[in-house]
Amino acid sequence: ENFTIYKSYLSKAGYEIKSTVNEENYKMLFGTKGNASLQIAIDNNTAFDLKTVSISYTESSEVTK
Repeated sequence: ENFTIYKSYLSKAGYEIKSTVNEENYKMLFGTKGNASLQIAIDNNTAFDLKTVSISYTESSEVTK
């Protein structure tokens, strides 16, 4: 469910989805938009019935020479 929610968000927000992993215990989305990148990782720990979502946002500035 989280994977679908975040994938939809990236698409609606104008990110180009560059990479995905959709396995049972680990899911990841990576997208870019302009000079920004967003990675969302979802870890499903079935032993403790615990889901952890990590979000990393990076924005680079353009360097002019």
